[in-house]
Amino acid sequence: MGLPDLQVMQIPIPRNEAERLKSLQNLKILDTPSEAAYDDLTRLAAYVCDAPMASITLVDEDRQWFKSRIGLNQQETPRSISFCAHAIAQNELFVVPDATKDERFSGSPLVLEDPNIRFYAGMPIVSPEGFHVGTLCVLDKEPRELTEEKQVALRVLARQVATQFQMRRQLLELREARAKQTKIEQRLRESQTRLKELNARLQELVTTDGLTGVKNRRAFDEGLQQAWKMSARTKSPLSLLMVDVDHFKRVNDTLGHEAGDDVLRLVAQTLQFMTRSTDMVARYGGEEFVVVLPGTEAEPAVAFAEQLRLNIANLSWRGHPLTVSIGVDSGSGSGKAECELVAHADAALYRAKNSGRNRVLRFDPAQDDVTAGQHTA
Repeated sequence: MGLPDLQVMQIPIPRNEAERLKSLQNLKILDTPSEAAYDDLTRLAAYVCDAPMASITLVDEDRQWFKSRIGLNQQETPRSISFCAHAIAQNELFVVPDATKDERFSGSPLVLEDPNIRFYAGMPIVSPEGFHVGTLCVLDKEPRELTEEKQVALRVLARQVATQFQMRRQLLELREARAKQTKIEQRLRESQTRLKELNARLQELVTTDGLTGVKNRRAFDEGLQQAWKMSARTKSPLSLLMVDVDHFKRVNDTLGHEAGDDVLRLVAQTLQFMTRSTDMVARYGGEEFVVVLPGTEAEPAVAFAEQLRLNIANLSWRGHPLTVSIGVDSGSGSGKAECELVAHADAALYRAKNSGRNRVLRFDPAQDDVTAGQHTA
């Protein structure tokens, strides 16, 4: 085989070559592993056409690549020596009865060397976009003709290959769509989780006193209403403590507002430490706190308040004594409104402070004026 023989190899380039190559790439099948569906069609083509060699060939820009092959050793060859490069330029079955007598192929190494092709018949495979991306072809080492029946069979099988290509691409697109959907769903779940966290944080900010970390007045109003309704539904007692830091104005005036803030935080921490998870501690305003005790009768509530007072009295802040006055009232979800519970505890607190501070008093309708509403600092 001399160099002059190779120079006669000329392959036709389709006018729509750029679009054809793009259509081929869209199939996403080049350089993929062998698949039984294509091997079966190749084997069937060889059997029907009584050919020792057959292949499903894809014609790329500079090569022809075999998706499936029988009797051929190479996985790909240059496009410049390809029979299939001529076949894709046709709209019908392309047949070469004897390659040694066809000037287009007589100098091809595929003819002069292994696999020593003499006979070739290839039917273009049409992509979903309508481009000839490759062929289903049968080959022989002997010159021959292909009967009409075998030509029909090769055309039918080529259409089946095209259908397999389309189904394969649709399956890939479906998998890609599912993968994208999975990612979107994952991101949505992450966004929802983040949103829940942000909402929970927002709810915490909305219902928490920024200085002390206990519930704020808004959360207290809502929480007391819910506790009151639960008390009425379960016919269980409900107690409320109104707690006021004694001489708080003096702390602010003599030690400064930062010191006053520290005192409020210390009292709030003590209240939280001593209460149950079912109880509620809130800052009512200024130096006043409230404690809601569900399921607690009056006497246990007073006893708890007294223990609370003692614990705080045992504390000191930078050597300064710290005491609180506490008003207590109890009831249930029937017989009076929750606002009366607050007013009564507030009135008892007022009396406790006027009685010398650092003490616990339970509401007494005979002694407490629910309209007083102001406490001495």
